[in-house]
Amino acid sequence: MTRKERMIAFFEDRPVDYAPHCVFWHEPPERRFGEAGAKAQMEFHRKSKNSFLKIIADLKINCDFPLQAPSDWNAFKGFDPNEKNFQINLDLIKRIVDLNQGEDLVYWTLFTPWNHARAMTGDDAIINAHTYSGRQEFDDAMKRIEETVIRQAEAFFDAGVDAMYYASRGGELNRFHEEDYDRYVRKYDLGVLDYINTRSKYNIFHMCGDNLRMDKFIDYECAAINWDVHGNKLSLQQGRAMFGKKVMGGLDNLGAIANGTAEETARETRELLESYGKQGIIVGGDCTLAAYTPMENILAMADVCDTF
Repeated sequence: MTRKERMIAFFEDRPVDYAPHCVFWHEPPERRFGEAGAKAQMEFHRKSKNSFLKIIADLKINCDFPLQAPSDWNAFKGFDPNEKNFQINLDLIKRIVDLNQGEDLVYWTLFTPWNHARAMTGDDAIINAHTYSGRQEFDDAMKRIEETVIRQAEAFFDAGVDAMYYASRGGELNRFHEEDYDRYVRKYDLGVLDYINTRSKYNIFHMCGDNLRMDKFIDYECAAINWDVHGNKLSLQQGRAMFGKKVMGGLDNLGAIANGTAEETARETRELLESYGKQGIIVGGDCTLAAYTPMENILAMADVCDTF
């Protein structure tokens, strides 16, 4: 099987020869966009032997205005197809898709609307206060952010992306009351998810953070689901039973693979596959790897998956 054939078989519930796997990290700013960014991400993809190509660039919605009070959200007017950050990321996607030449399934890291709102304020205290405020200005801004994310996704699919790695935030139990979470986080998570599912049947949903409201994600329709099994004390086996979906992850992204040896990484990977099996799992990290992660550790993980 080629990597692409393996991933399609995986998602279509057909047997796979080896367990798919994928890990990723953030490139430094000087190797994040343009020709240098495309080459860097393709270089990492090929060296790591990942089973699919996941583009990670942390697209942020432009915010060149203060967001101190809920009323400040009136300054955000919504999606602008000519906005510089969007165009830089769209250019990166086109370059990578061109370099990939259809060899792999290509994923873009798409952030949920509340996750974007959090990044726009740059301050957890501010975004939490605005979410709790119940102000109409914030309500209206969240609708515009949802539309912005959908329009971004539309453009990225049109540029050749095969699926989204859709990353959430805001689901921590200690962050919001349930009604606020439902109104400002879950509602807009699902609005975007509904759209991207019309464009691809291979989308992966990532629940970012520790101590999450795991039961709130049971009805999120996605091809596979990824969470921090260590920070949420929910194993992949338990998650498989809870969500009834294919899973991704299982390795502590700050554990052996980042801070241990190749032998320790191989042992952790082998133990994971022995306990779970190679069907219905994409081996990967709980979240993004540290940029200092040794490539020999990544390859040790890949080699176990490719021979298990």
